Amino acid sequence: MASGNKTLGILLASVAATTAMTAFSHFFSKAKKDNYNEPVLLGDFLEKAVIKEKRSALVSAWTVHYAVGFLFGLIYEPTFKKIKTRSATKKGLCFGLSAGSIAIVAWSMVFKMHPDKPKINFRVYYQQLMAAHLIFGLVFAKASDPQNEVHD
Repeated sequence: MASGNKTLGILLASVAATTAMTAFSHFFSKAKKDNYNEPVLLGDFLEKAVIKEKRSALVSAWTVHYAVGFLFGLIYEPTFKKIKTRSATKKGLCFGLSAGSIAIVAWSMVFKMHPDKPKINFRVYYQQLMAAHLIFGLVFAKASDPQNEVHD
C-alpha cells in the first residue's frame, strides 16, 4: 500500500492526467461536431440503463471517470516505474497505450450493454480514445515524477 504522500502524489497526477485527456476529448468532439466526451457518454449510458435521472447520472459518470483515472495511476506506480528507462515520455506512452487498450475493451462492452447506443462513429471514437489515453499516460508520467526525465 502506498504511503500518504505517495498516494496524494498519485491522486494529483491522476487528476491532472484525467483533466488533460478529457479536455482533448472535449475539443476533439467540438472539432468533429460529435460527442466523443467520455464522461458525457458514460452519463448517457447510466441515465438510460441504471440511474434514470440525468443529473445524478452525469455526476456519477464524472466521479467514475476520475476514479478510473486514479485507479490507472495506482497501477502505473508499481508497474511502469520499474521500466528500465528514465524517460518519462517513453514510460508515459507505454502506459497510455496500455490504458487506452483497456479503455477500448471496456467501452466496447459498455456500448454492447447500452439500451440506446449513441449515434457516433465508433471507429473514430476508439481512435480518439487511444489518443486521449496517450495524453493521459504522458501527463501522468511527467506529473508523477517530473525530475525523472531524460531528453528524448
